[in-house]
Amino acid sequence: MIKLKKILFESQICGAQQDENLYAQYHKTIQLTISQFLSKKYKKQPWRLADFSRIKKIWQDYTKMGIVRDESGLDDIVEILTENYLQLCCNTMLAYEVDRYGDMTRDQSYYFKKFKITTEKRKDKFWYDFIGWISDESDPRLTDNALPELGKHIAKLRQAKTYEEKILYCDAFLNVVHTRGDIADWFVDGGIASLDILAGKS
Repeated sequence: MIKLKKILFESQICGAQQDENLYAQYHKTIQLTISQFLSKKYKKQPWRLADFSRIKKIWQDYTKMGIVRDESGLDDIVEILTENYLQLCCNTMLAYEVDRYGDMTRDQSYYFKKFKITTEKRKDKFWYDFIGWISDESDPRLTDNALPELGKHIAKLRQAKTYEEKILYCDAFLNVVHTRGDIADWFVDGGIASLDILAGKS
């Protein structure tokens, strides 16, 4: 198990600040992602989506009754949203930031050494193949602009003390995803069309 360093892990893109458990989960995501990629077991990056029919039912019940009836369902949704948020942080850190700024981040440097991706040739091949591996039908799953705002809502979600607080923070998270339609397909099945229904636009 790696010894976690006391740094804000890629805080410019993740916005995760003071949550030690989230910090640890992020690093586990990095290790799992690189291991899955290098194993060649998966042709494309494994990816889960929140079930929109379940989201819709929970939201409708809350609107009518003011309570969350399906608490385990909401927990599952929050788990997937958090997982995918961290995966986007990981993908962006591994692929996009280097491409844009030219310098390796501390996390990149650490994990490239850990997985023996040390020569320039190996790094170039990793980045080229990795971009293809994390791509869905159109674009690679990475983003920098949306991550800080999503991170703030993830932090609030993790601090929620009641399910009624949790659904409100979850809704705020999904509103950001909805506004940034290009990432909607990475969180909820049906993507932007599903979130349009949730927002009453269709």
